[in-house]
Amino acid sequence: MAYTFNFIDLFAGAGGLSEGFIRAGFTPIAHIEMNKYACDTLRSRMAYHYLKQHNRLEEYIKYLKEKQEGESGQKLWEKVPDEVIDSVINEEISDETLADIFIKVDKLKGNIKVLKATGIVLAGIAVMLVAGVPLTAIVQASATTLTGAAAGVVGYYAGKKSGVLK
Repeated sequence: MAYTFNFIDLFAGAGGLSEGFIRAGFTPIAHIEMNKYACDTLRSRMAYHYLKQHNRLEEYIKYLKEKQEGESGQKLWEKVPDEVIDSVINEEISDETLADIFIKVDKLKGNIKVLKATGIVLAGIAVMLVAGVPLTAIVQASATTLTGAAAGVVGYYAGKKSGVLK
């Protein structure tokens, strides 16, 4: 049985770690970042991946050629379903916002099952979701915390173990 590995990117920045996981075959559920400009970059990257996956990359290239300095990515974001853009959550993670973030992520997650057993929090960067337990339980569960370069190593080995990477 082939598995699809999904992830949530916490403290996502402009999405460098997400980009690596996507290129390794993982599917993003949500990206949570408090910086508006980083979120705009994430939305544009998610639109790019959607258009590429649906053989519409020429729309992205046309957007890049016509984009004006200082213009938001709204013209690009309108070319993809709302759920692609909504997967980027522009919120600070704090006691005051956590419940709302869980609601948004649970909505994005839909029927995707998640597994508590090997949920990994990467220094507040990404949570790998595989199958069976509510998101809140994964975040609250004890998890292995890693930093910087280790995050890439974990992503690589998770991909190898799952068969996503050969």
